[in-house]
Amino acid sequence: MNTQKQFKAMPLNRVRQLEWMDDPSLPESDRRWALAGLSRINRLSGVADVLLHQLQHYARSLPERPLRVLDLASGEGDLPIHWALKAKLANAKHADWDLCVTASDSCDRAIEQQQRRAEQAGVGIRSLQMDCLNVPLPSGFDVIVCSLLMHQLDESQVFRLLQAMQLASTRAMLVCDFERTRWNLAIIKTASHLLTRSPVFHHDSAISVKSAFTREEFARIARAALTRPVRIRSVVPCRFMMVADESVVPVVSPVFA
Repeated sequence: MNTQKQFKAMPLNRVRQLEWMDDPSLPESDRRWALAGLSRINRLSGVADVLLHQLQHYARSLPERPLRVLDLASGEGDLPIHWALKAKLANAKHADWDLCVTASDSCDRAIEQQQRRAEQAGVGIRSLQMDCLNVPLPSGFDVIVCSLLMHQLDESQVFRLLQAMQLASTRAMLVCDFERTRWNLAIIKTASHLLTRSPVFHHDSAISVKSAFTREEFARIARAALTRPVRIRSVVPCRFMMVADESVVPVVSPVFA
């Protein structure tokens, strides 16, 4: 085994730490700087289009109406706004799919930013203020998406949130998050320093990978929580995506211990 393969194969224990952006005492200017770095890395990673491709697949199976999508913990709305903009452009070309997108977040400031940025982009999205970990998820959505939240949670919280997503979604659940490996940690550290000089973003991006699950760990939790078959694959760069889209009658399992 060569040095690179040995490095990739070395285990990296999960270590959860506070992300500096979650510190209420962080100056707003530092928060904005870090969020700009996050938006930049999301754009360059192409993860919004990876998820959009899956949403398009579902939307084409509903030609009579838009696919109803709820994005959990959307922050300032990078992903939902991107999807809404792509759907608007597709409709202008008479495409065979459409989306009705709802963003969410527990923070009123994030909700305001979602609507401001959507208006600037020339698209309409709904914004829903809620704490997805502590209140039942609203019904009436075909697909529920959760991106870059699971790494912040402990296993029991992941278990309960996945069950809540299953109960609230009629068509599918999509989860996308960082995948914890030494290789991904090295990549994200390098990329974060190339893309921004924000020390908050440098710290939080590395912490996010260290706090993340491996694909095998997340698959174990998801298969215990859900009655739907689960598919998980790596998504370049540094992430995994879980898809659960078989039609089933939801069954509430015992609380994960």
